[in-house]
Amino acid sequence: MSGIAAWVARTSAARAAYDILTTIVRGRRPTDAQRARAAAIPREAWERVLDLEGCAAWVESARRRRPALSEVLGPAIPLVRAEGERALRNAVAMVQQLAELAPVAAAVGARVLVLKGSARLLAGEIAGSRTMADIDLLVAGASATALHTALQTTLGYQADAPGTPDRHLPSLVRADSLPIEIHGRLTDAGSALDARVWVGARTIPLGGATLEIPSASVIWLHTLEHALVVHRAIRYRLRDILDVVTAWSDDADIDDVQRFITDHHEHRAFMTVVAAAVSIGMTGWSVSDPAAEQRAWRRIGRVGRARLLAPPQAGVPAGSDPRVLALSQIAEGAPGPILRLLARGVTAPRRAVGLFTGRWLSVEAARARVASGVVPPQPRDGGPQ
Repeated sequence: MSGIAAWVARTSAARAAYDILTTIVRGRRPTDAQRARAAAIPREAWERVLDLEGCAAWVESARRRRPALSEVLGPAIPLVRAEGERALRNAVAMVQQLAELAPVAAAVGARVLVLKGSARLLAGEIAGSRTMADIDLLVAGASATALHTALQTTLGYQADAPGTPDRHLPSLVRADSLPIEIHGRLTDAGSALDARVWVGARTIPLGGATLEIPSASVIWLHTLEHALVVHRAIRYRLRDILDVVTAWSDDADIDDVQRFITDHHEHRAFMTVVAAAVSIGMTGWSVSDPAAEQRAWRRIGRVGRARLLAPPQAGVPAGSDPRVLALSQIAEGAPGPILRLLARGVTAPRRAVGLFTGRWLSVEAARARVASGVVPPQPRDGGPQ
């Protein structure tokens, strides 16, 4: 099969897998056409879509509740089963690592706020339906550096500096452990949540000491903001919609969080995710515009399918591929991201060419490719790398 024909077949299969996953996430019954198409979707297409959408562990939970879904998952079943098992293992590892970290934090006088998925698990969320890749902590002021150093000298972690964003110190890694990220703020540019994230924090006894988790309102708002601001280049993943539904608690102050969303500069993106989340069961909410759900899922689907146009790169995680990120932002249709992409193309044309030819990668993507053992393509005629 020629290069273009192979690309068309691969993209078509991936889009079919994406549409089936979206149907499952929305709680709908797969159509006869989807069931017929599912048998022809190869494992590689499922791997790519599940990698991009990040919802494999949730799909495994759904499959256990609704065994009939196995009919449309086919080659994806071993993938989602393995991810569900990994999610459980990582949840156990998270608790163990925090239990040994808590007394170290107490010894250096660091007040530690546990964030994101770890906070949700400590708050009582059932483990196993969400993949956890690392442990995120917020530590104020100089205590952050003190804890960062103490975890290296006391518990054997090592700092992994390349690619570190502004919002946290270099990740701390250790064999057979989840990476730990110690944050000084919630987003790279700063967030309105930074001023209120400690307000109403709840104390959790662990490892003979205590850690803290945010209030129910802040946990939910941070879930939403992290998906749309921190990961603004790859928005509207199915995992993010599910996270917003799962993170919602009746203990949250709905008037407060709605004011936050209304005042946020990413109001449009926030409301897209909220409308989708309400449509699949986020309790206590209502969306006044009856067409909002339809518009939200159209936008989510447009962006999700556009990502699949980027040909896979061996050894590069799909979510780190610059072409995937660029296509996501273009498909979203918001002028800000598109103008930023154009500006980068003008100011760094060689890198822009390298991005779209697959020869330029971010630090994280390049390291992942090296770790996988894949030999990167060599530039020809002095072309961009």
